[in-house]
Amino acid sequence: MASPQQTQGQAIFQRYVSDLRVFSFLGRQGVFYYVESSIYKFTPVHRTLTTLNITLYKLSPTGTPTRYNGTIQVNASAFNITVYTDLPQLARVVVNGSPGLQVVWAGLSGGGKVGGYSYVNGTATVELQFINGSSMATVEVPLNLSSGSSTERISLTLIPTNASVIYRVQRSLSVQFQEPRRYAPLIEESQTFNSSTFARYNATVAYFNGTYVPALEWRGEGIGSFASSVHLPGILGESFSQSVVTGFTTLEFFGVNGTSIGYIHLA
Repeated sequence: MASPQQTQGQAIFQRYVSDLRVFSFLGRQGVFYYVESSIYKFTPVHRTLTTLNITLYKLSPTGTPTRYNGTIQVNASAFNITVYTDLPQLARVVVNGSPGLQVVWAGLSGGGKVGGYSYVNGTATVELQFINGSSMATVEVPLNLSSGSSTERISLTLIPTNASVIYRVQRSLSVQFQEPRRYAPLIEESQTFNSSTFARYNATVAYFNGTYVPALEWRGEGIGSFASSVHLPGILGESFSQSVVTGFTTLEFFGVNGTSIGYIHLA
């Protein structure tokens, strides 16, 4: 990262994991759907936000296969995909195209708007996957970024299914970076502390923008909050939050006459 006065924008990382299978959980045999999502955001004002959500659903068929008629509309930009549908039991949205398969969203929706972050380079196919008993039914909608939108009328046969949440975990960590605190002690995890020989900073040489320059390594710091909740219906439900102090190793690069030309944070 270059000097903060010159840097604008943000970085976002999103990851979904989902799995549909038959197994036994807490003495309950049946069809279960596991969904895990994590999102990490970083902005130039040195604020990071990490969220983790885990949900386990128990699925129970409530009737015979039923024919549903509805509409699917997909809107896309280079980095976002939004899906509108009035079809029930939507469980996953996958983008199939360059640079590969991307799970944009996972969960359970009875209809409405879902979406997430995605990178699409040119044309792609958006796959909507619906719960259908112990498997999934897939509907494909072609997408071209030149138009940015696709709408399809769909007729789909699904087994009506009731979903109940039997396990849920929600966690979030928000950290507000402080500006690097120069010359504070730098302690590596593998280092043995010795007060008589320990330096309060580490002067070194680092490779920056095609050349080697003087550099200083020290500890940055951040102050944030952590929140977590666990919910097992009928068994356990608790939540807690606390303040946290986190440490970050910072490497600063120097140019002519000791001027600072950039730095990076290593969490």
